[in-house]
Amino acid sequence: MRVRFIGADEPGEDEVCTAFGQDFPRGEWVEVSNAKLANNPAFEVDTDGDGEPGPSVEALRAQLDELGVKYHHKAGAEKLLALLDEATAPQPE
Repeated sequence: MRVRFIGADEPGEDEVCTAFGQDFPRGEWVEVSNAKLANNPAFEVDTDGDGEPGPSVEALRAQLDELGVKYHHKAGAEKLLALLDEATAPQPE
C-alpha cells in the first residue's frame, strides 16, 4: 500500500511527517506495510496502485452502509474496498 502525506494545512506544520519510524515528505507517495495510516486524515491512500488516491474511508463506509454491508469500525480502505467489491460482484444464477 502507498500513502501520501497531505497534512492538515495548519500554520507551522512540517513538510515531513515521521510516523512509525518512517519519514513522509508532503505530497510524495511512500510504500508502507502499516495500514494504520490509511485511517489518518492527514494521509491519502493509493488503494489500487495507479498513483492517484483511492476513495476515502468515509466514502467507502457510506457506500457499504447504503448496501447494508457490515464492516469493522477500524477497517482500512483496502478491507473496505474488498467488502464493496464482494457486495457488488455479480451473483451466479
